[in-house]
Amino acid sequence: MIYEYAIDPSIAATWFQREQSRPFKDGLGLGTPRIVSSFPHSWKKRVWSEFYQSQNYRGLSIRRMETLLEHLCRKTVERRGLNWDNNKSWLENAESEHRLAPFDAILAKNNPRGHKHVICVDSIEDNPLWFREHQRTVSRDARIQELISPMLRIATQVVFVDPYFSTEGRFTRPMKRCLRILARQKDNARRRGYAMEDIPHIEICRSEKGRPCRNVQLSSVVPPQLNLIVRTLEKMDRGEALHNRYILTDVGGLYFACGLDERQGTHDDIAVLSEKSYKMRWNQYANGAREFRQVGEQRVYGEAGG
Repeated sequence: MIYEYAIDPSIAATWFQREQSRPFKDGLGLGTPRIVSSFPHSWKKRVWSEFYQSQNYRGLSIRRMETLLEHLCRKTVERRGLNWDNNKSWLENAESEHRLAPFDAILAKNNPRGHKHVICVDSIEDNPLWFREHQRTVSRDARIQELISPMLRIATQVVFVDPYFSTEGRFTRPMKRCLRILARQKDNARRRGYAMEDIPHIEICRSEKGRPCRNVQLSSVVPPQLNLIVRTLEKMDRGEALHNRYILTDVGGLYFACGLDERQGTHDDIAVLSEKSYKMRWNQYANGAREFRQVGEQRVYGEAGG
């Protein structure tokens, strides 16, 4: 439910004009289903270059562009673009990058080669690649992974939050599918140029009231090239209780009304967290869950990775 969008810098450079930015200002960035791809790594600089080349700006336009780019770049999907060819256009390079590590969509002025993942900026309302749901009701089975896999493919830090998480099969089966998606990042061209041993960082936050988590059982779920941290938490005095369920990542977060486990014959409501809610929950649970008292920590390694 959170997807990566490559955007032609020459298009973004026009969004200081309100009539041009209206469909995109609220439709892209943290808190939406569409996260901007930093392709190439100098994407923001290229937007400014296109902006100044237009020679159609004033002081107010600069401030509008600064505000817009601050929002769009608050969370981005980092790509090095190591195969960038200066003799080709941005769109040609994006199409080449897509063959190595696919984008969910490419936003461009036109589509001269009829690429099926390119959205023309003037026809976004008619293109299903632009339409993304903020909320979805889905069966609590493997179909949930179909919704969350686009987010996991582009995340480098992931925190699974479920107070009742345990090593029961109904929890470990979906967790295993999620971890397989994350493990594939090790071989993903998107991550070229990064320290692969640092990607991704995975944590599970659970309540001390839940059933036990056994390392031996969890290690069989974790792919060999990954490891994870399981934090068992309890509320601070006058602090917030562990109750809600989330998957929080460095590119956004999802809320689960019921839980991260499987329940055949039942459904769950999944929603993209707003920017405000995401920031609040990220601060609570990420980087050690410091707003809770930690009563246990387990470091789990894949069966062949320890």
